[in-house]
Amino acid sequence: MSKKIAVLITDEFEDSEFTSPAAEFRQAGHEVITIEKEAGKTVKGKKG
Repeated sequence: MSKKIAVLITDEFEDSEFTSPAAEFRQAGHEVITIEKEAGKTVKGKKG
């Protein structure tokens, strides 16, 4: 059964701490949704 997984991220997050787990969740068939405390804001990781 696939799940929707919400991930709270903010500017300057550590890229690998998001991208690696998110890729694993997606590979397992889950949907990853990123959220930020400010609606409509675009965030960037430390590496861009």
